[in-house]
Amino acid sequence: MKKSNFKNFVYKLLINTKDNFFFYRNIKYNLKSIIQKKDWPKLINDKSLLNYFIDSRFKNFHLIENKLTKSYLDENYRNIKNFKLKLSFRNIFELIFLSQFFINILYFIQKDFFKKKYSRKYFFCFVNKKQHINHINKIIKKINYKCIFIVRTINHRKELNLKKHNSIILPSINIFDTSIVFDQNAVIKFYIKSISKLIKNLKPKFILTVEGDHPIAETLAQVAKNHNIKSICLQWGVFPKKIPKISLMNMSYDYYISWGPLFSQILKPYNSKTKFLELGNIHFFKRKKKINKVLFIMQPIDYYSNKSSLKALFMLALNLSKKLNKWKFVVREHPEFNIQNLFNHQISLKNKNLIIEKAHEKSIHDSLSESKITVGIWSSSLLESLYYHAIPCVLRFNNSFKYYPDFKKEGMGLIENNIKKMELQIIKLIRSKKKLDNLNKKINSKNKIIFSKKNGIHSKNQIINFFNKLGKNL
Repeated sequence: MKKSNFKNFVYKLLINTKDNFFFYRNIKYNLKSIIQKKDWPKLINDKSLLNYFIDSRFKNFHLIENKLTKSYLDENYRNIKNFKLKLSFRNIFELIFLSQFFINILYFIQKDFFKKKYSRKYFFCFVNKKQHINHINKIIKKINYKCIFIVRTINHRKELNLKKHNSIILPSINIFDTSIVFDQNAVIKFYIKSISKLIKNLKPKFILTVEGDHPIAETLAQVAKNHNIKSICLQWGVFPKKIPKISLMNMSYDYYISWGPLFSQILKPYNSKTKFLELGNIHFFKRKKKINKVLFIMQPIDYYSNKSSLKALFMLALNLSKKLNKWKFVVREHPEFNIQNLFNHQISLKNKNLIIEKAHEKSIHDSLSESKITVGIWSSSLLESLYYHAIPCVLRFNNSFKYYPDFKKEGMGLIENNIKKMELQIIKLIRSKKKLDNLNKKINSKNKIIFSKKNGIHSKNQIINFFNKLGKNL
């Protein structure tokens, strides 16, 4: 069974989850969308669930390693399959400590003793990764209100490289407002109570988050809505599928700032509570003069790429560099995955026109703007390359994965299942100025319905003005 099929299986488990209501201080919360964001990474990385998916047709009895996983299988298949939870330290630990009471103690130990020490003019921001802060730095420095980052833990603060004066850990709550009973969703209920306390005490102008797929971000949006505080999510990456990942569905943000019509179009059908603003990407800039460069975009091992497919992508670059010495072939490393991880020995670069590009040495936008062609497996940068008129070429090793939009069908690029066919197609493309020009004309016409008309500095100013007006009107 293909891993991508397993991904769809997990998707269906979460989509079929029933509404789960929780009342707190006479306010009704539907936890479903928060649960989906919390449980997706746990289920997709559970090997015992993958084994069940592979073996379910042949076995009636299954040993499950994770209590959360077992609860999903019991809910969906308990009448036809027999599941037993594997006895492990992790499951014993969860049975004892997964309650609001013990979660609260953990937060009490590391809490910030906060008071109303800030002026009224500030907003809350939640991000999960350092890259998110890099993405919004140009914006938050120009907003008229102070940015206070919400962090999960002391370690989270360190990961984001934040100082104590501009960040705050989620506060603990009254010990009598907690339950000691085991609850699979205890952490979500704690988030609701903790964030309610935080918002009641500090009353931010608005809430900002990036990407929007984290359970805390969704909880912030729901609690803020019940306190008449606006929440905004800023697009960080792209989603090269017609149906977005489940963590980008059922969002509660009042506004979602997207990069353009295509991204709004993908998300709108699954997010009826949110208003979409197509204000563009602040990091896009005017295209530089193109050079004869083909950019190969590497990525971490995931559902649509494994070690052998990434090796094949690298070898394609190497083979082309030997045959076309008037072009540069650049293999760009992913920030989370080094090319050396693909090989058991050091790579010797015998071809001067084959270059390995480090992500920290050159921005992806600089690299895309120089390139005439981009090649990858499922990287979102293939879609971003259209903005820079770089022709995207998708190596589709997995037939179940369909990149959206379909570059081949739309006449904007290449899609091939076979590595040799892709090599021949790229050679033909490089040797034909007419083919390059035709594809670029098609990209130019399609870009109008994919990206906002103006980006970069214009987008940055528009977004800053939006936040300043929003804060002023509240």
